[in-house]
Amino acid sequence: MNTASQTPTLSHTDASTTPKNYTDYYNNFDMDTLLSEIFGEHVDDRLNAYMACCGRHVRDGRADNAALVHEDTAGNVTRMSFGELDKASAQVANLLQSYGVKAGDKVATMLPRTPELLTVVLATWRIGAVYQPLFTAFGYDSIKYRMDKADTKVVFTNVENRSKFDDLAVQTKMVLVGSTEDAQTWGDDHYRQSMESQAQTIEPVMLDTDAPFCRCLPQGQSVSQKA
Repeated sequence: MNTASQTPTLSHTDASTTPKNYTDYYNNFDMDTLLSEIFGEHVDDRLNAYMACCGRHVRDGRADNAALVHEDTAGNVTRMSFGELDKASAQVANLLQSYGVKAGDKVATMLPRTPELLTVVLATWRIGAVYQPLFTAFGYDSIKYRMDKADTKVVFTNVENRSKFDDLAVQTKMVLVGSTEDAQTWGDDHYRQSMESQAQTIEPVMLDTDAPFCRCLPQGQSVSQKA
């Protein structure tokens, strides 16, 4: 469903007027004004989530601006600019296409909140595929249900969660974020090695406004309820 027309902002005629309350703001809503405020002259950026979140900043001269600051549990800090995310996500996007992933296909992750997670999400959106989060608290039944329903094409995970996919790996491509030794043990593609051989550029796939970009079934319910 296209939700664009349901989001409130000021109309063209009232753009210079500060709304007094939410009702005033809602009643003067105009989508064209909102899109112009966000995207300027490049309104079509809204047709690809990667462009909306990252690509437009690179195009508009903000490639060196900080996009991500991540600190892990050991206190190690990773900083990535929009330009670095652009190149890394292009490499993963090209990797996904080498696996045969196309627009509308589902790509899943079971990863903690790391730079690799964000890179995979942006790469998935960049080629018009649908991001499918698999939360680390999920067990086998929850994972299998989601993968079966989505016909998941690729899963990115780490060694801490890899055993949950032991007999599910036959139905999808597995990519391991971790050491090369762990990837070899599981027979998976190694994330870093696989992406680094890929090109750092790729054109984003622009989608229809009704196209899905995320497939998420919430936690806290039974599998039968989610069905």
